[in-house]
Amino acid sequence: MLLIDNLEARVESFLGLLGLEGAFRARGVTALDGGGGAVLVTCFEQDGDTWCRIVAVALCGIEPTLDVLHDLLRRNRDVLFGAWQLFDDGTVAFSVTLPGATLDSDGFAKALRYASWVASSAAPQIGGACCGARWPQPS
Repeated sequence: MLLIDNLEARVESFLGLLGLEGAFRARGVTALDGGGGAVLVTCFEQDGDTWCRIVAVALCGIEPTLDVLHDLLRRNRDVLFGAWQLFDDGTVAFSVTLPGATLDSDGFAKALRYASWVASSAAPQIGGACCGARWPQPS
């Protein structure tokens, strides 16, 4: 079994332990309902190492003003681990990347809860400073 296949199987089992086995999955991305927005889980391999990335979408349609960029930089300074991201389409998300070799169910669950909590708790503050921001809509 390839390293990436092994990691994907472990992540699937972790989701099952959390009662999230019915999550939507396509092209190696697992989409979950994070409460305030979507949470995406991907596994990937880079330079012989495997990684699991958890991305919690906070807001969509953000206008990338200087104030928004400064706010996200300040938030990156204040988080325990992970990073805020602003994508070209105006999506603001918080992501955590975990090493696959040492990933266990407890660490995965904590990172999943943390990313979702950080994104959902900060979204109203970020959105309040941005005209036209909206919560992600379920499709």
